[in-house]
Amino acid sequence: MRFSALIAVVVGLLLAGGSVVLASRQFAQPAVQPQPAAVTMINPAPELPTVVVASRAINYGETLKSEMLIEVKWPMDSVPENTFTTKGEFLGVGLESQKALSRIEKGEPIFKAKLSGFGERASIASRLSEGKRAFSIRINDVSGVAGFLLPGDRVDIMLTQRLPSREIATNVILQNITVLGIDQVADTNEDTPRVGRTATVEVDPDQATKLALAMEVGSLSLSLRQSGANEAVTQKLINVDDLTYESKEDKTEQEDQPLMVRIRRGSTVVDEEIGAE
Repeated sequence: MRFSALIAVVVGLLLAGGSVVLASRQFAQPAVQPQPAAVTMINPAPELPTVVVASRAINYGETLKSEMLIEVKWPMDSVPENTFTTKGEFLGVGLESQKALSRIEKGEPIFKAKLSGFGERASIASRLSEGKRAFSIRINDVSGVAGFLLPGDRVDIMLTQRLPSREIATNVILQNITVLGIDQVADTNEDTPRVGRTATVEVDPDQATKLALAMEVGSLSLSLRQSGANEAVTQKLINVDDLTYESKEDKTEQEDQPLMVRIRRGSTVVDEEIGAE
């Protein structure tokens, strides 16, 4: 009996020892490290260029200052030509003394064509088209369209004069002429009607000569065109006879009717045709 018990004890110890050895080996194995996720390499986005734009609205004739300008990111393939990419480029060439030749809206790129040359004034001369001249016409509250004429409008110019036959007539001598300024105001964004004494228009040299002669032989009036109406219109000379409302048929019938005179003979009144036998 004692021998059997001894064997059972030995077997139990062996089993317990084996369990301890297996457990220690199990815990001694290094833990499986998680594999890092694959990293996809993405090329960084290219740096966008900058363009100098107006930080606020800039009026005609206003001198540009650094605080009026900001740099904004601009798509690479649509950078406007003849602009500035940085404020340093703008200021580095001494352009801060430039003036705006036309109104520049907030957020609009600063185009070189909208700036006066270095040290120049924002004058009408800098706004003239190639081969054009500026010519001033005397106007008043009537001939100047009651003050509703503004820089940038287009007009027809009419001449009223006395013909060699002593009759007065009016004719359109120039059409679709651009108004550059009224008195000393040349801002095309001006929207306040004013009655001026002169209107400066853009014409070619021949038209300027024609206007100079027309001012000596008669009086000039301006007719305001509808915005966008640039087509030439056939005009005829208008004289006093054209002011009546009689049609040509009425005139013909009136001319064909005989001239009558009423004659009283005693108590009798008769109508007789003048020139009748």
